[in-house]
Amino acid sequence: FKTALESIDNIGALEVSRHDCEDPSVTCTWDVTFLEFVGDAEPLLPNYSQLLGNDAVVSVEQQVKGRKLQSTSGFPRLLTVSPGQTNPTRTLAHGKGLVASTSGLRSSFTI
Repeated sequence: FKTALESIDNIGALEVSRHDCEDPSVTCTWDVTFLEFVGDAEPLLPNYSQLLGNDAVVSVEQQVKGRKLQSTSGFPRLLTVSPGQTNPTRTLAHGKGLVASTSGLRSSFTI
């Protein structure tokens, strides 16, 4: 499922988790987190062509609205994170700006 979603143009990296799925032939819930997509994505549209069963249903709902990039001009500088200090074992930073940036050009990443 994750590989199929990541093959869609402009989606980028994802986190995918499955739960409430004791018997996949009966029911499963999937959570998809977009790690690199900037802004608010359109809801995923299910393809029902392979869906079998008399009461088979697929529903898609947005849990968290996407956000636009925020400027971080003026770096490097001291950054204060509220409400408290960050813990590197619980803080995630990701995005192309962390791994493939060019000095003097705008890059972005997510914390």
